[in-house]
Amino acid sequence: MKTKLLFVFFILSFIKFPIFSDIRTENIDVFILLDKSLSMREDNKIQAVNEYVSRYIIDEVIIPGDLLYIINFFGRTEVFINTIVRDQNHKEELKRRVMGIRADGRFTDIGNALDTLATISAAYEENNRLKYMLLITDGRQEAPPDSIYQWELGQPFNHRFLENTRYIAKRGWKVHILGLGRHTDAQRLAEELSATFSEVDPRQDDSSAAELSLTDRIIAETSDFLSVVRVVSTPNISYRGLMQNPYIEFNTEASFLSAVKNIGLVSIMFTDIQSRETFDIIGNIVDLSFTEDGTRNIRIPVIIPDSLPAGMINGEIRFVYAGQNVLTPSLFAISFDNKSIFSRFMVHFIILGILLLILLLALARSLARGSRTSDFNPVTPIAAVPAQKAVGDGLSFFFYLNGRKFLDIPFTLKNNENIFLNFSPTGIVDLSNKRNDFTKLMLTAKGKILSMEVFDKSLLAIQKLKMDNIIEQSFNFLKKKGSISFKKK
Repeated sequence: MKTKLLFVFFILSFIKFPIFSDIRTENIDVFILLDKSLSMREDNKIQAVNEYVSRYIIDEVIIPGDLLYIINFFGRTEVFINTIVRDQNHKEELKRRVMGIRADGRFTDIGNALDTLATISAAYEENNRLKYMLLITDGRQEAPPDSIYQWELGQPFNHRFLENTRYIAKRGWKVHILGLGRHTDAQRLAEELSATFSEVDPRQDDSSAAELSLTDRIIAETSDFLSVVRVVSTPNISYRGLMQNPYIEFNTEASFLSAVKNIGLVSIMFTDIQSRETFDIIGNIVDLSFTEDGTRNIRIPVIIPDSLPAGMINGEIRFVYAGQNVLTPSLFAISFDNKSIFSRFMVHFIILGILLLILLLALARSLARGSRTSDFNPVTPIAAVPAQKAVGDGLSFFFYLNGRKFLDIPFTLKNNENIFLNFSPTGIVDLSNKRNDFTKLMLTAKGKILSMEVFDKSLLAIQKLKMDNIIEQSFNFLKKKGSISFKKK
């Protein structure tokens, strides 16, 4: 770890932070909460912090037009600097003021400092700037007796304090907690604020770290200060795909990335407002990698608890991380329509019903065809001599059945003249000029058009669509000019 700090600072000392003041053009708001309690005198911590704010934040991070807001806190809270930075001369003036901060206050009331920040920052919420909060402290919350944020050292944060941190966690700021020492609340506080954090021990005696001043080590630990990945749309849970699986979806925007930023989501905790039950709605760690600035859509499969009722669900989600990198913010109110199994698969049920209906109709048609096949045999038909041959001028054609020509001379039908086709149960195919009990259809000459009329309507019952040959025989008509063929389906 110490070797890493040396390496980072070595690199930064050469590149002079080009990703910050050298190229940044859009303005930001920077809020610093600085602990000036008496314990900050020890190990020259206050001097190192003053140098850090002057050399790094003001010199390297801040550009003209940025808002710089410094709140000093101990048992009380005081606004020390509140200004829009104008130019380099203004920067020098601010640095002189910062270098004059003294550690002279009793107690450490972080909760009251956060209260003050939440109150004064409300005036800047609508300026559409990225906001950064840096909290620097060397100890744990040790509020004065009259503070609403008082609790015993080492005990969990009280309810009022947690409500305060939840408010800030929802604001969408990039928050970094810097702890100076081994026994700070930096990590616990960072978890509540969904913030990044780092701890620097002023009494570090490691030889590799001894070459760096405390100020330099703080700079190395916060070299990624401006880098941020924001959630810019309220997360939404919806159902997608053929199987209607639930997903959580939101948009992100990465800014000032100096390197690949890997964010590991270990949990997405959902709390149902009505039941107050909390669930982890992802089954595995989700790794998100951001390689460049810009917007991106994120979609993650989730698991909706069976205990949640169908209908509109109102609740809250919190992202929980496996490492230092975080999304900003990480706490959201959310509403979504929790679909029942029936509503999720209603379309599937309808399609299945249609397919079953089609299958039943096809089965019924198959059975009907089998019944008709037993009535007359289309495989070995016997052609009988027609009762009467049509002669004279009119529509002439040869009649074929299954490729077999009935007569060597053509049939001729005069205009509006008919001829009947009969199929007996014994397989006899007969042509006559009169209709009988076995007549299935009638051919009629209408000018130069040969038309067919079906008498056995039961043949049409199983299908309303037009059929090539309703009587299930293969036959054709060879006219003087062209032919008309009807083939068995």
